[in-house]
Amino acid sequence: MRKLCAILCVLAISSAVLAADATAPTANFQSGDKEISGNISIMKSSGGDFETTLWMMLGSFGYFTSPNVQLKGSCMIFGNKADDFTMIDGSLGFGADYLFEARMDLVPYAGGDILMSYSKIDVGGLGDETDTGIGWDIHAGIKQFIADSTALNYEIRYMSDSASHSKWLMFIIGFNVYLQ
Repeated sequence: MRKLCAILCVLAISSAVLAADATAPTANFQSGDKEISGNISIMKSSGGDFETTLWMMLGSFGYFTSPNVQLKGSCMIFGNKADDFTMIDGSLGFGADYLFEARMDLVPYAGGDILMSYSKIDVGGLGDETDTGIGWDIHAGIKQFIADSTALNYEIRYMSDSASHSKWLMFIIGFNVYLQ
């Protein structure tokens, strides 16, 4: 946990240094633009059959319908492998984010997604279980622009997944690229 906190502090300080020289985007920068993002996460599960720390990759593609509203599609995959336990969980979804107008280089946002989930859990000696279901998430974060078309993304996300019967609290650091 100390290593994770140290890494997050280094990333925050590095991004602040990079943003100090960056050109801030204009007020209507995002209107009609497309966004591609990639994120990594470390999360702690609760509920369901297992409690553990897992890895995750998240990608999304968004389109701004107005300066403050973004519609998006997302894809997540996460998993864990222990001595006698393997889990792969993934989802495809769609949702929307609302971007609040703050300073031009720091843009807070909040949103939610509806997800179609798939889960496969294999416990050594007990067999495996595969399930699909519907999930949802709510999230909030800050996009820190380091250039006109590039931002670092800091996010907290809460997700409920009926396929694995789990709830997830995720802290995500990501990288966003905006396309004209």
